Amino acid sequence: MIEAVAKEYLVEIEVRKITKKTITSYRNNLNIFLRYCKEVECISEMDEIALAVVRKFSLFMSEKGKKGS
Repeated sequence: MIEAVAKEYLVEIEVRKITKKTITSYRNNLNIFLRYCKEVECISEMDEIALAVVRKFSLFMSEKGKKGS
């Protein structure tokens, strides 16, 4: 599932000694992306995420006035 991969990623960035503020930001943005995948794109598996989904998410965030990066 996507959540398991996301948890692995968050552990990885903590090991790299990234600042707590950056980790918090990454965690929040990742949670928004995962929610988008689940609720808007109906995606529950990592292999279902394609570049098109990431681009749609970026557009989705831009439309909400957020940075699309």
